[in-house]
Amino acid sequence: MLGINVGEMIKSLRLYKGLDLNQLASDICTVEELEQFERGEKYPGIEQIYLLTERLNINFNTFFNISVTGVFDYKTAIYDLINKYKRQRNYEAIFTIVQREMENPVFQEPSRKQFLLWHEGICLFHLNGLREESLHILKQAIRLTNEQLISLTEQEIEIMISIAIIENLTGNPETAEKYFKDARENVNNLPYLVDPKVELRILFGLSQTLTEQSKFKESNLYSQQGISICINNELLYLFGEFHYQLGENFSKLEEIEIARKWFEKAISIFTIQDNEKFAKLVKIEMEKFIS
Repeated sequence: MLGINVGEMIKSLRLYKGLDLNQLASDICTVEELEQFERGEKYPGIEQIYLLTERLNINFNTFFNISVTGVFDYKTAIYDLINKYKRQRNYEAIFTIVQREMENPVFQEPSRKQFLLWHEGICLFHLNGLREESLHILKQAIRLTNEQLISLTEQEIEIMISIAIIENLTGNPETAEKYFKDARENVNNLPYLVDPKVELRILFGLSQTLTEQSKFKESNLYSQQGISICINNELLYLFGEFHYQLGENFSKLEEIEIARKWFEKAISIFTIQDNEKFAKLVKIEMEKFIS
């Protein structure tokens, strides 16, 4: 939990900057919430603090050094914020954070620097389409902690997955397949896997790249493995996407009734997840593939 001085810091800086409650709260929180923050009755979320410090024109790290108790980890706060923006595909926000933190002493330790380089590479691709520069940075990021590319850590494997995704998105499914399979081999060699979603990302990536190469039966094997892992770990992550991939593959194998079953399951999963956008997309694709 954040320390009791956070509210005092926010109020002091607000008054110093000559901002009223409405000016500081605008598009960040309600005025009522800001008043609660300042009185110490409620604690702002990490994204709210980030936005508040930007508006108050104070360095995020400096704010934490002054106002947050030792139980809160600045590095973890940045990691969480970047991961949140990544889930939202807000690459502009990620890139801004990465550029601000790149020279921060907190992130000079190799694995932390690697984390920033990894996300810089992702952003350069998604924001500017800089394939070669992005891949160069991602490979540099892995070599920062593992020059020989042997026995990759979980974070290094995640970076390899990002390389594979970019290769597939830029029309190189064979190269992507190689990276995904290398990543999976490294996952299998880990003593333990902290995040089972890492393996799911590999399996889904493999299934997609194999479909791109018209290797539909092999693609099906990886999608079915993904579904099994989701069920065994009680995860919905990529669960609908694996079902959709099976529907697409069976439709291209001209096994229409089997394809229809997988498409309908995918629609049901996305509907349960309240993801109407994906449910609608699957319905459109189903009509296209099996009409």
